[in-house]
Amino acid sequence: MRIGAVGPAVRPGAPAERAVRRRPGVTLLEVVVSALLLGVIVVAAMQLFKTVGFQRRAIERRHVAIREAGNVLERIAAVPWARLTPQSVGEIRLSEAARQALPGAELAVDVTEPGQEPGMKRIAVRIGWQDWPEARPVQAVCFRYRVEQPAGAPGGGPVR
Repeated sequence: MRIGAVGPAVRPGAPAERAVRRRPGVTLLEVVVSALLLGVIVVAAMQLFKTVGFQRRAIERRHVAIREAGNVLERIAAVPWARLTPQSVGEIRLSEAARQALPGAELAVDVTEPGQEPGMKRIAVRIGWQDWPEARPVQAVCFRYRVEQPAGAPGGGPVR
């Protein structure tokens, strides 16, 4: 072989057929390492998708609970002032859609008359469900004030 020529290394005096050549390609070890790395990446991606799916469902359930709490407050707002008592709001139930979307859903409505101001009622709606141990219930609070009705309106007259 000439000096400066590119090619397989051949010992002087050795036949050219015995020269060791590296053929292009991959070894079995490289294939095994690549398969292991790919497996680790796939397992990590599956865990990530599982976690994201769980969190998405938890967020959807919380949105359902928030909307349901608002709906319950709207139903309570339609109750006349004189009939707005803890007993009357005890008859209010969760909607069918909320019961299906929230596993083990519980509704608690509390009507109190704080002594701060006469003619005011505090209405608290709490919706809890069994999603996971750290799930916090949704709570909405509003205040309702007695309003004078015109004398000719049902239940009207001056407020005493």
